[in-house]
Amino acid sequence: MFQELYFLIVTGVSVLLVLMIMPSVIHIAQKNQLFDDHSLTRKDHGYGIPRLGGVAFFASIILTSLFIVKSGTDLPMYQLYAASLILFGLGIKDDLSGVHFHTKLIVQAVVAFIITVSADIRINSFYGVFNINQLDYV
Repeated sequence: MFQELYFLIVTGVSVLLVLMIMPSVIHIAQKNQLFDDHSLTRKDHGYGIPRLGGVAFFASIILTSLFIVKSGTDLPMYQLYAASLILFGLGIKDDLSGVHFHTKLIVQAVVAFIITVSADIRINSFYGVFNINQLDYV
């Protein structure tokens, strides 16, 4: 019961953080004209959407994860934070000025290397799905 309450409180704090950060992000986007072009044919919205909306969500996820993960756990959090920060930086750069697809692929490969080799986080088994069980390291 305590664990469910703890996660409910952490989720509430995360939502409150997003609600507190988002007005500042919207203000910065308005001040610097950082809106998505809604005139393109692929867009469904009829008005400009701030390109920096993910900043509030990323900050909220990182800050709340600092409280959820207890020190001394087996999770390699520094590597996960580094990988997340790299992908976040790439996303912001792509939203603001665009990034060539080769660069995105290289950065994503580096992040995959950080997660799988440095942090040793990987899928060990498919548990028989598609008749695939144990997966080798390479």
